[in-house]
Amino acid sequence: MKIGICFAGGGIKGACHIGVLKALEEENIKFDFISGTSSGSIIATLYALGFTSNEMYEIFKKYSKKINYFEFKNILKLIYGIIIKRRIIIKGLNSGEKIEKLVKQECNKKGINNINQINKKLFIPSVNLLNGKITIFASCENRATYSDKIIYNYNMDIGKAVRASCSYPRNF
Repeated sequence: MKIGICFAGGGIKGACHIGVLKALEEENIKFDFISGTSSGSIIATLYALGFTSNEMYEIFKKYSKKINYFEFKNILKLIYGIIIKRRIIIKGLNSGEKIEKLVKQECNKKGINNINQINKKLFIPSVNLLNGKITIFASCENRATYSDKIIYNYNMDIGKAVRASCSYPRNF
């Protein structure tokens, strides 16, 4: 029997998943499939790379203040777009560059740059906010066909994949 785990988003609250993983580690429960969206994609990626719950906790303590911020200029663009242009013109509340960089930094410690280098089956979903298309970044090409409308990407920089899932729009 194969078992999978999926981690939800929720900003910094996504770190709560670390406690769940700690309890599962204590019971020696392992997973064959790992997925996560938004902040859950960070946890899923670190878990798929073999980081322990204690290591993940230290990573979140180290970086949480650096990634939990809004860029004031983007909020001004949103207000300008709504009031003057009568449409939403925003590229996210922050650029996501710090998240991408920090994830890449941690992945490099394990010698991983691309999602297809991860041995465990990892799936990171994202939605293109401009056209509504769903992309799933996956570490393996073995999948069931559920919908032809979903794009699967097996060759993506891991930091960019996590950034895309964290709802920081960027062309990928």
